[in-house]
Order: sequence, then C-alpha cells, then structure tokens
Amino acid sequence: MTSQKELPLALLNLINSKNIDWDGNCVFDDNGKIVEFKTQSTNNHYGLKPIPKSEAVMRDAMEADKLLESIMRPATHEQIAIAIKKLALHCGLQGKAPEEVQYMFIDYCQDLAEYPKSLIDGACAEYRKLPEGNNFLPSSGKLISLMQPKFSKMKFMRKRINQILGLSNEKMQGARENKSVSIMDAINNLNL
Repeated sequence: MTSQKELPLALLNLINSKNIDWDGNCVFDDNGKIVEFKTQSTNNHYGLKPIPKSEAVMRDAMEADKLLESIMRPATHEQIAIAIKKLALHCGLQGKAPEEVQYMFIDYCQDLAEYPKSLIDGACAEYRKLPEGNNFLPSSGKLISLMQPKFSKMKFMRKRINQILGLSNEKMQGARENKSVSIMDAINNLNL
C-alpha cells in the first residue's frame, strides 16, 4: 500500500464478485461445494463459493478496513461550514440576514453530519461546475443527492469488508495477483 490510499485490485475484484455467497444462503460441504440453498433466490447458482479467508485476503481486508475508516470518517462541523462558505463565494445567498445564514449553516451541519469531508467537497465542486442552475446556494438535499452514489458504494464496500473480516473460516483456493488501485477509484468502479 502506498500513501495514496490504494486498495489491492484482487480485493476489489473479490468485493465485486457475484460468485461469492455474500448472502449466506449456501450450505457448503468440507470441500467448499454447495450441498443446498437455505432459501430460493434468483442469485442461487452452483458456482457460488464461500467468502474467502486466506491470509492474504484477510490482510488486504484489514488494510482496506483502515482505509475505509479514514475515508468514511464524517466531516466535522467546521469542515462542513468551510465547504459551504467556500461554495457561498460562488453562489448567491438570496439576501439572507446574518442570523438566517447562521441557522442555515447549522442545518447544513446537521444534514451533512454523516458524510465524509471528501464527498462534501466533491459535491460542492460538482455543484459549482454545473453549467446552469447553480446561481444560488444549494439545499443540503441537493448536495446529498450529488454525494449519494459514491456514499452508497462506500457503504457497500464497508459491508463486504466486514463480511470478509467477520464471517466463516473457509480458506480461499489459490493465490491472486496483488496489484494496487486507488481507494477512490475502487469506490468509483464498484458494480452496483
């Protein structure tokens, strides 16, 4: 891993795999072969494998867990306020009184409290760059709509990493090439 927050490509491929029993719907024998399905589902097929637990996968998952923890850390009120204030320099405030602006910033801080700084900054930049419709400061809902696709992918990645770290003790068969990919590129490339 480098300082550019990279995720092994093999782990990203594993997280995206549709051939892993992520739903825990399969009953496997000692050889990793499916004995039965617990419930009927259109996702069932006999090519499903248990969640891999090899040493390399676990090590990569622990590193990814640390990266996700840092990337998904919610922005502080100060970070949110700074992002909105910067955006306000580009967008009009519709003649609001200072007290109204203060309450508006409090609402932004509450509404955006669960989102990471990088996504808030990205949504502000995306809104600012819109060719039209950005003359006034956006609602927090507009910013959330701009962040939601990447935030959903982050949560999906978090769920899969947690499954790798916390489920069965099955061993992964074979080794995988361990190239690296930026964590933000990994999030962008998730197949959701």
